[in-house]
Amino acid sequence: TLQLYGDTYGGLLGYLTLRDGTLLRVDGQSVNGNVNMLVVVRAGTPLFASGTMMLGGNLRGTIAGPLAGDQGSWTASK
Repeated sequence: TLQLYGDTYGGLLGYLTLRDGTLLRVDGQSVNGNVNMLVVVRAGTPLFASGTMMLGGNLRGTIAGPLAGDQGSWTASK
């Protein structure tokens, strides 16, 4: 589950809860429907996600990390 909270300047702060209950901090920004996020997997190990807000508030995009060569896509439904 991804919980995001935004401010009036486009800043994002939230948490990603994994299936096993692990809670990961998410920081980022949202500008004109474009979203960039940094998920801290563990100290010194970031995961980067970028995406676009779709009609209805759903999100989708690409993801990279935490290891070199790790990449894929992601979606989030409102």
